[in-house]
Amino acid sequence: MEAALAVFDLAPLAGLPPATLGYGQRRLATLAAVHAMQPEVLILDELTLGLDRRLTARLVEWMLELARAGASVLLITHDMR
Repeated sequence: MEAALAVFDLAPLAGLPPATLGYGQRRLATLAAVHAMQPEVLILDELTLGLDRRLTARLVEWMLELARAGASVLLITHDMR
C-alpha cells in the first residue's frame, strides 16, 4: 500500500479519513487502493470527469505505465478529445 500511496503522491494524507479529502484526492485514494491490488485488467469509466488538466495527465501516465507492465486497460469516456 505504501508503494501505491507513493505513486499518487498521497503518503502525507495516509492517516486522514477519506471524507476529509478533496474530490481529486478521493479519486486518487481510490485508484491507489486499486493499484495496490495489482490488477491484470482495469476497466475505468469516465476516469477524468471533473478533474483538472494536471491530474488528468497524471492518471493517463499511470494507465500507460500499467499497460507497459502488461496490464489490460480499458478506458470508457465521452470526452472526444
